Amino acid sequence: MRRVYRGDSVWHVFARGARRLALFYEDQDYREFLLFLKEALIVSGCYLYGYCLMTNHYHLIVRGTQAQLSKCMWRLNLRYALFHNDRHRMGGHVFEGPYKRFPQRTLKWLFWKLAYVFLNPVSADMVDAPEDYPWSGFRSFMGREGSPLEVDPLPWMKDLGVDPEDARESFLRILDEQRRFGKKASAGAPTSAMILADQFRWLLRQAEARARAVQGIEASTLALYWGWETGVPPRIMVKQFSGMTVAAARQRVRRFKEDLAEDACLAAMAEL
Repeated sequence: MRRVYRGDSVWHVFARGARRLALFYEDQDYREFLLFLKEALIVSGCYLYGYCLMTNHYHLIVRGTQAQLSKCMWRLNLRYALFHNDRHRMGGHVFEGPYKRFPQRTLKWLFWKLAYVFLNPVSADMVDAPEDYPWSGFRSFMGREGSPLEVDPLPWMKDLGVDPEDARESFLRILDEQRRFGKKASAGAPTSAMILADQFRWLLRQAEARARAVQGIEASTLALYWGWETGVPPRIMVKQFSGMTVAAARQRVRRFKEDLAEDACLAAMAEL
């Protein structure tokens, strides 16, 4: 699998309001959060790929080491929690526990996650298109003006040796696929399990397409392997298959890895 980092990692970071209450009530709340985010990125040394601020949760795509990410998120959530409670005369926890982080281990996986993040307000029926939503980095990511906090994908694409135009075309294809197959968001913020299940369903569709094109590849095994490599828990994956146990899934992945180690052609065909 083609990795998307050089010594550090790319993370999908997700956090939601305590008791699923709103994090953002007014435009000023969104603006202050983005100011705190910009400051936290500078202090920690992290790099921002994309973001979307929803009413009761937020999504970030951030590159950095685990230590850098921890420093960034500790500063961001603390600063915003203090601001939030002071501005709205509230007390207690602002966020529902620690932030969740999901590593994005391949380029295609990263593009899927960026599309997922940018389409959040579309899935929630807040806007018709991602470029219409005012509190995400979609327009900036696509090289347009209008995002409240700019992001620039060109440096990291070049760092990976990826042609920016080819990468953008690949991203737009994945974005279009998510528009067609994505599920409507629930009224509240999604849970980690919901995010991971949605990711695995996408992997399963990709595996089914690969199996139709390549003889000798079995779709469910390939999807389980991809899910394992990209960090989807087996307990999430087996729910997509009637009667499959976690033990059986682990065994299939182990045998498939053995096959890949012995067959270079199969290994190449199994790349995500």
